[in-house]
Amino acid sequence: MRKKFELFVLIILLIILVGALAYSQYGERLSKQNSSFVAMIEYANAEQGIKFNYPSFFKTTLIGDEAKKAGTFFRATRDQTSLLSIRRETGLGVLKMTGGTVLDTLQKNLDRQYPKQYPDFKKQLLEDVIVGAEKGFKIEFTYTGNDKITTMREQLVVIVVRDSDGYFFSFQSPATDYPSKVSDFDEILKTIILTDPIKIGFSHTDPISSHVVTDSWEVDQEGVIKSYKNNSCG
Repeated sequence: MRKKFELFVLIILLIILVGALAYSQYGERLSKQNSSFVAMIEYANAEQGIKFNYPSFFKTTLIGDEAKKAGTFFRATRDQTSLLSIRRETGLGVLKMTGGTVLDTLQKNLDRQYPKQYPDFKKQLLEDVIVGAEKGFKIEFTYTGNDKITTMREQLVVIVVRDSDGYFFSFQSPATDYPSKVSDFDEILKTIILTDPIKIGFSHTDPISSHVVTDSWEVDQEGVIKSYKNNSCG
């Protein structure tokens, strides 16, 4: 009888131990899920015919007049060294006169122009992509930054809509940080929805704080980082 009682107690203790271990593992998984949760902000711009979501830790920045003339309508920084930029260029249908598709001509132009515009330009990747249900191409390349020391890496995704409008999505950061940050850009691309542009302005659910407004990026028309300055007092 005593042995049966001891066996019974041992079984109860094992059950309690297994239950406690399972509960502990569940708590760890739940904690990891909560810690990895990132709030997303929706950006909708009917005038540019686009809508997408981006992580809340991206900070929208002001766009200079030169960049606006080049068609840039959205810009955000992931930190002081990484930049996300989106621009739209219209009236590209005339490129078909050179033969081939508009997309093919854009790719050939980039292949010809970028080695001249980016110091120490080196193409790392070129492949076809689908973004917002539209065909395009993706190019990744490295170049030497303006400090003449830092190696930068950029991913540029180009798609053509209605055979006349080109969307250019770029993300750039120091090459050493690029692998850990580019996944955020890839996730943003997955959320893109394209519509027919209509001139009614745009809505943005992310209120620009004084800290964001004073983040200043100087870039050229192709989105090359020239300088960064933060004058925020907050």
